[in-house]
Amino acid sequence: MCPGLPVIGPQLWTSAYLPSIHQGVHLPNNEKEPEKLIQHLRNQKLGPAEQRRQLDLMSELNRLRLAREGADPQLEGRIQSMEIAYRMQSEPMDALDLNKEPEAVRAR
Repeated sequence: MCPGLPVIGPQLWTSAYLPSIHQGVHLPNNEKEPEKLIQHLRNQKLGPAEQRRQLDLMSELNRLRLAREGADPQLEGRIQSMEIAYRMQSEPMDALDLNKEPEAVRAR
């Protein structure tokens, strides 16, 4: 988390020598509402069950490609990133809602 926009750019959030599953995400700390911290947090067209079905289909297609063409660390990282992105849509309301923290914690 950092105030404002990153000054360096996307390379600040790369995973470097780690697998791409560990790539960072910019979260501004000048907002308190979870939906303002992460753009497009909620899908306006699809509910969670439909999103899960789409993600499962994409995952199966990607796994078929991996079985056909062999290991591809970048594709494997993207598959894991999609899974994380889906979980981030379903969990951030609790994880990022700083209003649920005690006043003493928020003051620090």
